[in-house]
Amino acid sequence: MEDSQPSLLKACHESLVKTFEWIANVTPTGALEHCDGITIGKSGLASSSFNIVFALDLPKSLSGVSEAIRRLFMTSGIPWELITTPNISDAIEPLIQEFSLIKADVEPGMVLDSLPNIIPASPPELEIKQVSQGEELRTFFRVGMLGFGDPSGSLLEPLAKGLSESASFRGGAYLGYVNGVPVSTSLRFSVGKIAAIYFVATLPEFRRRGYGEAMTWRATLDGRKDGCEGGFLQASAMGRPIYEKMGYRKIVDYEVWKPKE
Repeated sequence: MEDSQPSLLKACHESLVKTFEWIANVTPTGALEHCDGITIGKSGLASSSFNIVFALDLPKSLSGVSEAIRRLFMTSGIPWELITTPNISDAIEPLIQEFSLIKADVEPGMVLDSLPNIIPASPPELEIKQVSQGEELRTFFRVGMLGFGDPSGSLLEPLAKGLSESASFRGGAYLGYVNGVPVSTSLRFSVGKIAAIYFVATLPEFRRRGYGEAMTWRATLDGRKDGCEGGFLQASAMGRPIYEKMGYRKIVDYEVWKPKE
């Protein structure tokens, strides 16, 4: 893993954007555009978290970006958001003003500089399976959505089809069971030398038992087997202390901007 901060940060940005490019490509209503250094990934799913404008590099111009946002999102009423970093946000202020965006969140991007050969043992009652087909994938998305507080388990079903059928998917979906009951999830996208970890969630009644950490470790270790050298994830306030304990460190703050309405 390169140890220079700019190279590592660039690799993390790339893993984030490439993940959502994949999502845009496998969803039936998806679209992907690159405008003057900015990537726009539309899945068409009814959540702003899956329709994103990535402004992670200084744009050459904003005119094409503005037109693409209106065409992809505004005309159809699809919820969307913009993700940028503090050193770029001033340069895209015209976009922020044009679309009446407000800063909805700041999510730390965290890295694990080297992936371990051996990981801590999972709680003995937790069985972690890598899932890749049919009903198991649908269960994976239902459990993850419930873990994030969203009962609409069918929202991400188009991604289940993509994970099972897309030859371009390099990664793994993991489902944790306790006494045969699915309770926890994690998802890995391997991009270059980075194992990007997403969708770490545990049902509320099964939290504070080490399951989220175990699910993250499993996805991380499999990333090493897949040729990755470092890990990357975006941390929630609840998850950040766990990731720091695992050795992840903050490398960047991602600003999440959403339309005011």
